[in-house]
Amino acid sequence: MKREYLEKIRNSSAYPTLRGFATFFSVIGYLLAALVTVAGFASNGVGGGLVGIAVAVVIVLLTRLAKESALLLADLADAALDIGSRGLLDTPAKQPTAVSRGGENLKCPDCGHLNEGFAYKCAKCQKALLAVT
Repeated sequence: MKREYLEKIRNSSAYPTLRGFATFFSVIGYLLAALVTVAGFASNGVGGGLVGIAVAVVIVLLTRLAKESALLLADLADAALDIGSRGLLDTPAKQPTAVSRGGENLKCPDCGHLNEGFAYKCAKCQKALLAVT
């Protein structure tokens, strides 16, 4: 389910340029890693080749990390746009309403004062007596 959703938002991305740059620079990074390996073997034989391979592995790992990070940012932005376009973010937030419905005495949680009747604020400390319902 997650893979299908990820493929869906990647195929209809609002950020194709970012995705293209990530792919382009990852190819450059992989080519650089290959070049470092060949240069290591060409310059110092087997010892240089082993150093070249080690450096190439680091370059490949960093390239992969950078590409995944860029795609992650684009995926997050695309997912947020997808959710917003479906109207899930348009639901109104719950509004605070008075805890006291009228007639009952309500104890203030901050100062302990017993407020009488319909109260929005504590009569003693003036703190709001509100709760989200």
